[in-house]
Amino acid sequence: MFRVITIATRNFFAQTRRFAASLLNSGNDCRLTVFCDEAEVFGPIARAGRCAVRELREIKTLGVHRAKFTAYATAFDEGDFLYLDSDVIVLQPIEELTTHIHITGCHDDLSSVCGIPDTKYPWLGDPDLENRQFINSGVFYAPTSRSEFFEELRRRSLDDVLWNRYILPGTLYDNSFLCAHFNLLNEPVEYVDCKVYNWQGFVVEGRLQVERCGKALINCQTGQMLKIAHFAGVKNPDAAMCTWPVEVTSLLSGIGSSDDKSREGALVDFLGALNHDFDSTPADPIPGKMLNAMVREAVDLVTVLFITKDLLASFRNIQPQHRRRLDSGDRFLPATLSPWT
Repeated sequence: MFRVITIATRNFFAQTRRFAASLLNSGNDCRLTVFCDEAEVFGPIARAGRCAVRELREIKTLGVHRAKFTAYATAFDEGDFLYLDSDVIVLQPIEELTTHIHITGCHDDLSSVCGIPDTKYPWLGDPDLENRQFINSGVFYAPTSRSEFFEELRRRSLDDVLWNRYILPGTLYDNSFLCAHFNLLNEPVEYVDCKVYNWQGFVVEGRLQVERCGKALINCQTGQMLKIAHFAGVKNPDAAMCTWPVEVTSLLSGIGSSDDKSREGALVDFLGALNHDFDSTPADPIPGKMLNAMVREAVDLVTVLFITKDLLASFRNIQPQHRRRLDSGDRFLPATLSPWT
């Protein structure tokens, strides 16, 4: 059994719960420790199994970015660990990440980070420090042998001058500080495939990089299986998933769920989230009628075990021009509402 740690504040509870569930549902034999600002809030995650919750006061006194270095150093009390950000969904077994002898992560060339004039010398507070190695710190493995390095990082992170020198304000904080010290202290770092284990293989500048094949997400460029879906740079994961192909979002949501609900139960919960939107009667009844029609049609569609475009196109109420919209990937539900189109 390997160890995983993360750090989260109460406003990230829902994402952290999804992340914790995905670890269990993806077949990983691991134990999770959640460092958080309010242990009581995160209690339900611990009760779900194989998870410990530890309140870290430094989150409130230093801020969550700076407090990460206390979490790293503290985690070594129990040995090596795999750190994963709480906005991660684990899709496949990932124990192989914990077999390395050096700190291990995914290379980040900083090309997607705004406001860095020179990625080779990104630290304006230390313009002579060359960027020889840089990882995305949302996914990395720390072997026990590097505990002294992380203790030194913890001490340095408490120094205001050093902290401000090696962060990139407005863009990268703990990630920048960590990688600056890889270069400052000549710390060896191993790289693993970023298109398998990190955001580069999942979402790049808002564009989805995967398609679903069976029970896996496959990178459209490399054909490789994505093992970690990291929502780095995605400000609202739920809103983003609402715009992605249904088959992709269903996999992400399903593996990140601790509830074994029926389709009908899940839909009822969704409608419950709309409750306050119906507190007052709208002046125009048409949108409400359209919503009711689309919900009924969605229920009919999900009763089919496997839905293909050919099957959908055979529905009698889809006219030829609407079939063309369906084939091109356009939204088809509004097109089938003939009374209002």
